[in-house]
Order: sequence, then C-alpha cells, then structure tokens
Amino acid sequence: MTPLEEEADTLVDFGFTYNQAKIYAAIARLHSASVGYISRMARVRREHVYRTLPKLEKMGLIERGLGTPAKIKALPVEQAFSVLVKRQQEEANQKVSVLTNEARRFVEHFNKVDWRTTSQEDEPEFTLLSEKDAVLSRMAAIVEKAQTEIKISASRRKLARIIFDLADSLKKTMKRGVKIQMITEVPADGDNLPRIIEETTLPGKSLELRYANELASHYLAIDGKEVMFATSTNDTADGSSLWTNNSSFLTMILKSFDDTWNKSASWNRLNDGPVSEKAATVRSRT
Repeated sequence: MTPLEEEADTLVDFGFTYNQAKIYAAIARLHSASVGYISRMARVRREHVYRTLPKLEKMGLIERGLGTPAKIKALPVEQAFSVLVKRQQEEANQKVSVLTNEARRFVEHFNKVDWRTTSQEDEPEFTLLSEKDAVLSRMAAIVEKAQTEIKISASRRKLARIIFDLADSLKKTMKRGVKIQMITEVPADGDNLPRIIEETTLPGKSLELRYANELASHYLAIDGKEVMFATSTNDTADGSSLWTNNSSFLTMILKSFDDTWNKSASWNRLNDGPVSEKAATVRSRT
C-alpha cells in the first residue's frame, strides 16, 4: 500500500469515499496541480477527478485557479481536518436530533395500545440482570418511580457507588418527600459516607443512614412492591442482580431489613466516638 493510499484510508473515516480521499490526498501533497497530474498521482481516472472536484469544493477543501489549464489547490490539512471534524459533528447532531424525534414518536405510538392483560400484570416476575449498565438502568427506573419509601442494604463500597450512580434519581424522589433508609457496616476507619451523601444528594430531606455489624444481603427495595437483590455480597463480584415483584420474596426482604434496622445505630450517634466504641455501641443493640 502506498503512503497516499494509507492517508486515503484515514480520510475515509471523516466522510470521504475512497476515491474522494485519494484525490484530496493527492491535491494536498501536490499543493497545486492540474487535473491530469492529480489523476496520475491519485491513480484515479480523469473523469472521476472532474466529478469529484465540485464535491470537494462544496466541502470547502479545494480551490480552482483561473489559468489554463486550471490549477487545483487544496486547503492545508490542518484547516481541512477542522472543517471535516466540524462537518462530522454537525451530521452527528442532526442524526441525534432525528433519532430523538423518532424515539418520541415511537414511544407515543407504542403507549397508545397496551397488549397486557390484567391477569398478566398481576403475575409475579423474576428477572436476572448481569450487565452493569442494565442493573444501573433498572435501579434508576425503579428509584424514580418510588412514591413513599426506599430501603437500601449494602456494603459501604456498594452504597457509595449507588449514591454516586443514582444521585440524580435519588434527588428527584427526595424532592417528592420519599423516605430513604440506608443500612451499611460500621466504618473501620474514617467515615466519609455522610459527606458523600451531603455532597451528592439532598441532606436533611428524609434520608437516614444507619450502621450494623453485619449485613446478610445487599438489596434495594421500593415501596414494598419491587426489589433489586444482589446475587453476591462480594464487592469484587460482577454485580449481577435479581429484580422481582414477588410478594413472598418482598415480605422476607422487608422483614430482614426492619430487623436489621431496629438493631442498628444512627451514624449521628456514632460519628463522634472512636471506631472501637462505634462497633461496641452497635453490638450492644443486638
């Protein structure tokens, strides 16, 4: 492959056809040349060069001289790439705008007809989500649907990640007065969770954090109607989760949460004492 062909391969990524890329690369290398010379250097037939030049002119990448034979000049490559990147950005923005409108029309049309039956809606469901993005997407969706309460039981590392990843969704629910209860382990050293909560959510808006010596499982429950349950309590695990609206499963989860909550201690009570005293205070409640 010649150097010019290698350059043409790169230019194709910026919206050129392969022949257009070779022709522009040849003109840029030659600085100023006739159509015949460009054709020979680019190894593209003369008629293709003639057909391509108006397109390159329209893109603002070349200029035609007035002499005979006419000399073709290329915009310097630094300026050309600025033009090409801007053009790609405009096309991308236009595509996003079109897709956004199409998505809106699709959703409006889709929501006009509901094929589900009442009996189907009442059936409990279980869904295993193994991809991180799918887990976060489902968690954000159910958090934003919350009407009365959100209960979260998670390790300190997972809880901090939940607060960061779902900050916007948590803020929306807290503005509606939804009560949020969080349980995590007693900190082993410096306690930064209250600061994370204060900086990321809405402090003082019906959010309470408590510490427990031990967490049997990690989960996020919404309104007593649905729950995201981590399949592993290991912080290094892949993060897969089970979602369900099964009433029996939810009853078990909520009872476990309430039991742990009643044996836990508010972070406010433990925040001033040494770590050993914090652990002893929580243990004394069990």
